[in-house]
Amino acid sequence: TYNRYAQKIVENCERFVRDQQAQYQGWMAVIANIEDTLSSFLLNRNSFDRSYQNYLSERSSYLELFQNLPHAIEILHQLKLPNKLISLIIYI
Repeated sequence: TYNRYAQKIVENCERFVRDQQAQYQGWMAVIANIEDTLSSFLLNRNSFDRSYQNYLSERSSYLELFQNLPHAIEILHQLKLPNKLISLIIYI
């Protein structure tokens, strides 16, 4: 009986070690995924920052273009297009 009891203890210890190893591998996968996610986030954030800074530096020219759009449309309405070009546009 003592031998059976000792064998059970050994089996339980081995199972605990395997469980702990599996848990450790799981946590290592979690940490690796978090690191990958963080790295990707930082790259995206940097790209967004560059795009946003570019937008801010060009914002006044975008606003000017937008404000001049009605005038540009008015000028385009005054243009006379050749019939051949109009027929091509209709089929598009």
